[in-house]
Amino acid sequence: DVSFVDATELDAVLDWDDALRSLGIDGSSHDEISISLRATYANGDTATNTGTLSIINVSPTGALATDVPSSGIDEGIASGGLYQVSFESVVEPASGDTLSYSFDFGNDGNFDVVGSSNANAIIPATWTGGSMLADGLVTILGRVSDQDGGSSDYTTTFRINDVSPTVTLDGAGIATEGSSYELSIAFADPGSDGAISFLIDWGDGSAPEAVTPTTQSSPITVDHVFVDNQAGLTTISVIAEDDKGTYPAVNKQITVGNVAPDLQDLAAANASGASVVIEGDTVALTGVIDDPGVLDGFTLTVDWGDGSAPEAFNLDARSTDFKVVHPYTDDGTYTITATLTDDDGDSDVETVG
Repeated sequence: DVSFVDATELDAVLDWDDALRSLGIDGSSHDEISISLRATYANGDTATNTGTLSIINVSPTGALATDVPSSGIDEGIASGGLYQVSFESVVEPASGDTLSYSFDFGNDGNFDVVGSSNANAIIPATWTGGSMLADGLVTILGRVSDQDGGSSDYTTTFRINDVSPTVTLDGAGIATEGSSYELSIAFADPGSDGAISFLIDWGDGSAPEAVTPTTQSSPITVDHVFVDNQAGLTTISVIAEDDKGTYPAVNKQITVGNVAPDLQDLAAANASGASVVIEGDTVALTGVIDDPGVLDGFTLTVDWGDGSAPEAFNLDARSTDFKVVHPYTDDGTYTITATLTDDDGDSDVETVG
């Protein structure tokens, strides 16, 4: 029983905090409660009346927040488990009620944490219908519930930031013109940003080469033939692209070396086609050029061996053979020396006689 002093009012009011809780009513039960009220007047007379009291449930309230930085977190499985979502400032009018907490990561209607006694939950790397692999804004739905079925829902958001793929180039530091060069491209992306592709500028003036890994497995190798050596260093530049766009180029510098020309099948014969050469005849000197640097031009220098000054002949790039002539004004046995020099200064010397 509880006594109340009421000297002036005709209506007796029992409030929750000062009266009902003092009577042991904490809201944990919502059965009808019988209540009896006796009024005692100043002259000692009393009056008593009885009735029933029904306690209507009130849902708990609160606020939902995460400890994710305002700048967001980077995409990737590694970001899971680092932060949490929490209910704060929870208010439950009934001191006897037991509260539980549920969390729906992604707010897709599927609760990933159900009926937990903890007011917070770790934000995982993956959840139903989503994960840290996809950048963008993530909504979390939180529900605080009491034992009588009352509940309140709140949402909060955090941002997952896109992370550029990591691209690493590897390969020999020296290539030779005309030979196949192998470039290795290693790549990794912590997010699920779709297929990655590459645009390779080989730095030799050739058209950029687009490459998409067929299995999207790292690393890949790409072969290229440098048709001519370069002065100084050659910079290979690779630009990665996925469904988020293109990323800054990654570069590798190499040296493309020259290969000396190879003078083959050097022969001298009568320019007229006769089987012998006599004094006064003109001799035709022929030969074959083999050079993997198909853009190289050449200078053919011929010492005819007859005391005349050596002659120089300019041969165009991509030349594969030659024929030059020289008259011999006197009989004798002569050795012809031919020097083939490419435009990079490397040469080959052959003789015939």
